[in-house]
Amino acid sequence: MIFIFSVVQIGCAKPETANLAANQPAANSETSTAKVAASMKMVAYYLEKKLEPYEGKLISLQASEGNINAEWESKKCGSLKSEVIDLAISINRGYNEPVKTINIRRTCDSNTKTVSISGEKFSLYKTGKIGDPQFTEGIE
Repeated sequence: MIFIFSVVQIGCAKPETANLAANQPAANSETSTAKVAASMKMVAYYLEKKLEPYEGKLISLQASEGNINAEWESKKCGSLKSEVIDLAISINRGYNEPVKTINIRRTCDSNTKTVSISGEKFSLYKTGKIGDPQFTEGIE
């Protein structure tokens, strides 16, 4: 009787594991036509999903020695603050190296805005020591 119960338990866990794997992108998943550094593929995957509500298009996502450069266009000119938070979440989920700076260039309706965030501020944000308002302070 115990043996049958064990088999049932293993059988129940299998679909959950398969589900988790199905929801994860392949390690070599391609992004759209964006220019993306190999170390940033997962970040690009997450960011492109988060830009969908803004009808956003990732242009470039690069990283060199902890300096991250991100560029995208948005057709819906919502709050840049929300998009910056989406980028930070994507970096947190998909980039495992220390971050020195995050340089952002976002264009919407021919209006380009640039933002630079220090690695220290990003670290405080990802560890929960500061919230959204403090992280996006000064961004218009």
